[in-house]
Amino acid sequence: MPNAPAPTGPVAFEQHLVDSQAKWTGGQFSVLRVCVGVALCAHFACGLWIDWAALDSNPSARAPIAELLDSWLPGLYPWSATQSSAIVGSLCGCLLAALFAAGLWLRAVALPLCYLLLSQAQAGAGPSGVALACMLAIIFVFALQPAAPYGSWPARGRVDPSGNWRAWGQSSTALWAVLIGIYASQAWLHFQDPNWRAGRGLLLALESDSAPLAAFNSLLLRAPSALWQASAWAIMVLEAALLPLALMRRLHWIPWLGLALTQGFLLVVSGHGDPALALLLLHLCTFDPNWLAPQVLAPHSLVFYDGECGLCHRWVRMILAEDIGSDPIRLAPLQSPAFTQRTSEDERAALPDSIVLYRGRGQLAVRTAAVLPILAALGGLWRAMGILLSLIPRPLADLGYDAVAKVRKRIFKNPKSACPMLPPHLANRFEFDLTEPEASNAAP
Repeated sequence: MPNAPAPTGPVAFEQHLVDSQAKWTGGQFSVLRVCVGVALCAHFACGLWIDWAALDSNPSARAPIAELLDSWLPGLYPWSATQSSAIVGSLCGCLLAALFAAGLWLRAVALPLCYLLLSQAQAGAGPSGVALACMLAIIFVFALQPAAPYGSWPARGRVDPSGNWRAWGQSSTALWAVLIGIYASQAWLHFQDPNWRAGRGLLLALESDSAPLAAFNSLLLRAPSALWQASAWAIMVLEAALLPLALMRRLHWIPWLGLALTQGFLLVVSGHGDPALALLLLHLCTFDPNWLAPQVLAPHSLVFYDGECGLCHRWVRMILAEDIGSDPIRLAPLQSPAFTQRTSEDERAALPDSIVLYRGRGQLAVRTAAVLPILAALGGLWRAMGILLSLIPRPLADLGYDAVAKVRKRIFKNPKSACPMLPPHLANRFEFDLTEPEASNAAP
């Protein structure tokens, strides 16, 4: 029977999003959740210094989204009628954002968070229309996720680190729809704007009086104007091309990355950071782990860790929870016979206070050189973090590693055993003895 033809167009894109969602692990989702929670907490903390009474007395200073909310949802922000009540509302927002970051009661926290964002926007001190749409969509999608992913507060101490957590199957579809809708509307507005059509869109951002880095912007303005005109048109093309290229499985990362870099640039040079930051968070939440698939470690590789260190136990649990590659990472304590059988006494004496990645044939990696291949083997956001970590000069990165190693046993309680308590299917990932000869050590 002939094979069915591969789906194309929207069907292929939807299937690809479902496939990519299967690659999201609880730990990666927790990284996203913490980033969003910290951004929300910072936003509400800024509300503590706003003169809310002045906003009420100057309606002309309010953003268009505030007037729109007035007609759709009147009376949302009575708590901002006085400065004290507005401060209480901001403090409540900080608390709710902290609960969100910790993964506690997400569904119960989501509704009041959305209310506070909407009411602040209506009062004229909240996020802009684009930022508001991004944050509401992200909060909504996170509220629909299953509870207790790895890295959340409710998952701490769980015997099975991953808890067999699986992301809600339509998360990527929903957030990609929001991302495409926002950029499609921005492309339309930019093509209608004579400044953008003339290629001055980025120059206006650089020339803004509210730019936080005026000296840096002045340096950038020395670049040829043709460069900024070409960049402005490239941005408009990427905005317009996001929808058609999103339907192409192999190409949709191109506009995603180009527009993400654009928002990062605008966040640095523009005095209006809310839309750029919110769009960056939306980009992060629409990241496809398949773009950075797990890299398999060398044959017979083994990660050795300090079985008497609480931080190392947490690192081991993270590996076990997040490792979804086809060739699972194997582990063993430094105090086990498996380590002494693979290393000489002189090698052990020369090793620093570090995890050790054994790569076969007696090859050992320590400190950052051990961490980077492990992150690459986990794939997705972890591999992306490894790429960013690799940009730090190795001596500086190792210096930071040593600083943490010196204080780890003072901060984290020593475990009772060399291996964390785990279910049987994960306990099989540990080696305590050299149970089988290594092909890499065989005679040629």
